[in-house]
Amino acid sequence: MNYYLMFHIDKSGSNGIVLKSSNDLLEMDNYIISNFQNNKDVIKKYENNIAEFCLDNIKTITEENARNNHNRLGAITLFGKYTNNYGTHVFKIPIIYKNDNKLLSNASCLKKIKEKLNDDSILRKLLRERSYLLSYNEINLINMYFKFNNERVKNEFIETFLNRLKNFNDDKKYFFFRALMNLCSLNKREIKIKKGTVSNINSIENNMRLQKEEKILIIKEDDDVDSYLMSLIEEKNYEELNKYYDLEKILKVTVLNKK
Repeated sequence: MNYYLMFHIDKSGSNGIVLKSSNDLLEMDNYIISNFQNNKDVIKKYENNIAEFCLDNIKTITEENARNNHNRLGAITLFGKYTNNYGTHVFKIPIIYKNDNKLLSNASCLKKIKEKLNDDSILRKLLRERSYLLSYNEINLINMYFKFNNERVKNEFIETFLNRLKNFNDDKKYFFFRALMNLCSLNKREIKIKKGTVSNINSIENNMRLQKEEKILIIKEDDDVDSYLMSLIEEKNYEELNKYYDLEKILKVTVLNKK
């Protein structure tokens, strides 16, 4: 398997430049975690190569921005190339930067995957967006479950898929966990309590306190809280959170939604 950290100006990554490549996903992750806080750091490190590429493709960038009414230069993405019995697949892997939540332990990942795959919406996304991770038999089991709504078939799929994961070597297991990281929340630390779920529990500082509100429980510090940040956390809008706030700021407020 091959992995490419790229700057690109299209969605698929076919029009871009490779900034770093590796055949070891853990090595790639460690390189990114050790060197970059965010995508801006990546652009800064490779700014000469990126600037040259953008100048060579300025017409394409300008036309794309005019067509979509935005002012973007490009994107930093980690792509993977994976070959199995069904062909070669190129796909995006979520980047883990320096202050991002790291992947859970193997045992916790397996537990989370089992839990998440009981959710039909997650199962549909797995079939639609991560089918390259599935065997022919597993694809058939999922399709059969949705056709006949037979819980026994779904349980058979989950057991079959998890048993296959457990028997992988460490490198392949890590690849599967990273490919499923966002879909199955494999980098989210959570504990279940009577009132709801606490996310990122390992990162909550000792000086934080519980404050009971009419509709929610808030873990926060005594200083003023950004209302927009509060709303994003309450909505679990992780994409916008990571776009506009750093991890330290996000961890100042954790919202527990009542079940």
